[in-house]
Amino acid sequence: MLEESDFPSDGRLDRGDRMNQNERRWAALQADRELFQRAAAWLRSDAIRSGYAGMSHQHVTFAFALLLDELGRHLPDLDEAVRWQAVQACRQLLGEQLESPAKRRTRQASTRRTVRPALPRAAMTPRS
Repeated sequence: MLEESDFPSDGRLDRGDRMNQNERRWAALQADRELFQRAAAWLRSDAIRSGYAGMSHQHVTFAFALLLDELGRHLPDLDEAVRWQAVQACRQLLGEQLESPAKRRTRQASTRRTVRPALPRAAMTPRS
């Protein structure tokens, strides 16, 4: 289970902001854990259906489900990039909408903009 001590504290924030930040992180971790549980349950039920259909190697699917269970148990300890990728894989598995890579939480938005050089006025006038 996730504990309050699983969250790093930031000395720059006052107590109210830190509590809001912790609450948001807690809610995000809980949502991700639920997603992992749903994906693992889907994998297990799919493996059982495959077994009834006569397909082999259901043990591989059960192994992936166990892996998702373990990742879900250790969400606060996961690297943010690994967690993001695992969440995207679960969403794809369940057929849910994927998060846009441009909105990735693990990368800072670039502040640099690419500026095209202006064309000289002579180049902008139509030729006759």
